[in-house]
Amino acid sequence: MKTEVIGIALAFMGAFVAELHVVLFSLGFLIMCDTFTAIWSVIKKQGWAYVTSRKFGRIITKLIFYPLAVIIAKVCQDYIALDTIPIVKATVMTLGLVEVKSIGENLTVILGFNLPTKIKNMIWQLRKEEKANVGNDNNKKN
Repeated sequence: MKTEVIGIALAFMGAFVAELHVVLFSLGFLIMCDTFTAIWSVIKKQGWAYVTSRKFGRIITKLIFYPLAVIIAKVCQDYIALDTIPIVKATVMTLGLVEVKSIGENLTVILGFNLPTKIKNMIWQLRKEEKANVGNDNNKKN
């Protein structure tokens, strides 16, 4: 009896979370990327002595609470907001942006320069060159 109830509860949870599996795997991937870059940046900045098991506890917390937040958002969206407010998308975007920002900060330590700023500057430079080339082409036509 007890195992049947647990089996039914797990089947219900599996069916409920099935449509969120891509989102949950994506968040898990971002958490693992953040973890890898964080370890790399600590080793580069301070050495192996500063990689401790206590800091790994944060990873476990993220792996438990991020999916839980997404599942709670799904329940709120389906049963409270009745799909009028995209609560799941807002939650996933917020959590994803936190992880991407953290990965960017770690890459800044690893690479020695701010990668997002460098990419932004390269894009602006390409735009300026493109506008200059378009202006030159228009002058040649006249």
